[in-house]
Amino acid sequence: MAIFALTLSGLCLSGCGADLKSESEVRKLLGYALPDSEIVDMYEGTITYHHSEDETEVTDYTEMIYTIENKGITFTYRNYEGSDGLFGFTTAYNANDYAQALYEHFETEITDICEKYDVEILSATGEDINIENTITDITELENGINAMDEIYSLLEDYLPKYDSSVTEIKVKLYTRPGSYIYSPEFTEYGTWDKDTEQELLEIDLKDAIMNGDAPDINGDAEVLSKIPQKFITHLYIDGEEYTSDRYAIEFVYNIENGQYYTRVCFGTRLDYNGGVDDYLQREIILDYYEDATYGISERGRTTKYTIGSNTYKVKYDEDEGFTFKKNGKKLDIEDYETISTVSSGATYY
Repeated sequence: MAIFALTLSGLCLSGCGADLKSESEVRKLLGYALPDSEIVDMYEGTITYHHSEDETEVTDYTEMIYTIENKGITFTYRNYEGSDGLFGFTTAYNANDYAQALYEHFETEITDICEKYDVEILSATGEDINIENTITDITELENGINAMDEIYSLLEDYLPKYDSSVTEIKVKLYTRPGSYIYSPEFTEYGTWDKDTEQELLEIDLKDAIMNGDAPDINGDAEVLSKIPQKFITHLYIDGEEYTSDRYAIEFVYNIENGQYYTRVCFGTRLDYNGGVDDYLQREIILDYYEDATYGISERGRTTKYTIGSNTYKVKYDEDEGFTFKKNGKKLDIEDYETISTVSSGATYY
């Protein structure tokens, strides 16, 4: 049985202001992300924000604009102050137009690729290049993936090698019609895998077709049968279907190993926590094993249960992550934060 572990992230409620980056910090980040780049110009300015219509209440914010050249492509990085909009603190923001500069430099080549695969450039501004593949049949899905693959190969040597706000970029594929279909993307060097992205898109589109969420897209039965089902919503134990009056049963397909994982919560006594069903694993264990016991230590971040003579323990540690033990012996179990793009802000294992 797979178990679902929930970890909470902190929320900053006060004093969340951030400072502008220093010139040396910008140069350091550029060195990581684009080793061949250099700063060719810098400008420090002031942004005046008017708080009232009569312009009597104003706040001056500082902005730094860097002009950067990388392999013959010139773009700007803007680091500027502003209000956080919630508590009124001054904080720092980032913006760049590297994606737009890349598109303008390779516009002819990118346009040719899109025409070749009958897809369109939706937009190319600032940090984003968005591509749209409008389809009527599931077999046309591959057009968008092939276009993305060729665009990645075209831009590969120019993509950031490090995730940085100075050089943030995103190239994304939208498949239409379909509001909630997975959108493949790449953001830096080495973040594109054609086969993986195609499989993720295929299982998502199949799920949308099967659920009636993509009525305008034709899905041939033979083609659909070759694509794994993204979700399984029935559980059978000893040949009999297990049903719960309280919890929806759902297993998600993991493209890494072709197995299905169920999502249940870990280490909290809350009945519902962020929409995650907390008691499903207990319900199943206690229904099938009359002598089973179940315990949770929120302070120790531990879930522990016994079935017969066997004791199972799952513990979370900030440094070591999750450890799994059966009768005190550590088990080799891999955990995931996301499976096939499905995440509930927790960890699968």
